[in-house]
Amino acid sequence: MHNIGIFRRCGNTLCVLALICPGRSTAQFLALDERLSAEVCALGGCGASMRIPGWGPAVNPAGLSDSVHLGIVAGVRPALFGLSELRRFGLGVTWSGRTVGSGLVAVSEGSPLFHVEGGMLAGAASVTESVAIGVGVCGEQMSFQRYGSVRYWALTVGLLVDAGDLLTIGTVVENPTRNWIVRGLERAPSRVRSDMSFQAAEHFLAVVGVGLEEHTPPTVGGGAAYSIVDGVKVRLGLTTDPDVFSAGIDVGMNGIVVGAAAWMHADLGWSEQIEIGFIMPAGGDSE
Repeated sequence: MHNIGIFRRCGNTLCVLALICPGRSTAQFLALDERLSAEVCALGGCGASMRIPGWGPAVNPAGLSDSVHLGIVAGVRPALFGLSELRRFGLGVTWSGRTVGSGLVAVSEGSPLFHVEGGMLAGAASVTESVAIGVGVCGEQMSFQRYGSVRYWALTVGLLVDAGDLLTIGTVVENPTRNWIVRGLERAPSRVRSDMSFQAAEHFLAVVGVGLEEHTPPTVGGGAAYSIVDGVKVRLGLTTDPDVFSAGIDVGMNGIVVGAAAWMHADLGWSEQIEIGFIMPAGGDSE
């Protein structure tokens, strides 16, 4: 009976992963991605064009430059579409100056049956006043109870362009070298995320983006953020493949920010992401 329970829980986990990532390689099951950020979750998975304290290495390493802050953020996803075996914990620390920045993200996902641990170290520099580039190195280990583990590492390269005062364009290339997951058997695919954000008004931001990965259809997403009062923002988003609707809110005061996001899969229902962070200007008092 114990073995039956293990197989059932493993089967549930694999079914959810298959529905979330249809046709994708095992590499896309890894825990270290842009959706560590509740803000990105709420905006339909778009974030490559934004500078996000704490989660910057995973969202776009180029965003670590030119935002002048020290950020420490911790987040948790209690379950993925009701499956607690895919709970995820993350911690991000970033520092940014006028022209350079760096950051570190650590993550743990899963249960003793299926577990992923990983980390990412990234740095960025401004090439001009409006262009920044960033590079990150991530490594992860997937462990399967009684079946051993697989280690994997990859590069991430990011570009961020401020195209005027209102428009920002960002592009991220994940695993450009197509590293092996299992040497001689399976390579992880490369993935490109590109989006642009437009500050349509003082309190309103719109973002739209596309994700490209070999052997899979393009993913299109978008969202909007609105500051209803000082320190309080609400967000809505939508993405395809699979069809997911998302929403979120964050509240900030004296440098402490608490954020939450929820997203609904067309077939599997709701998931939530919660985070708390401390964000302080690098050379001054907390915001």
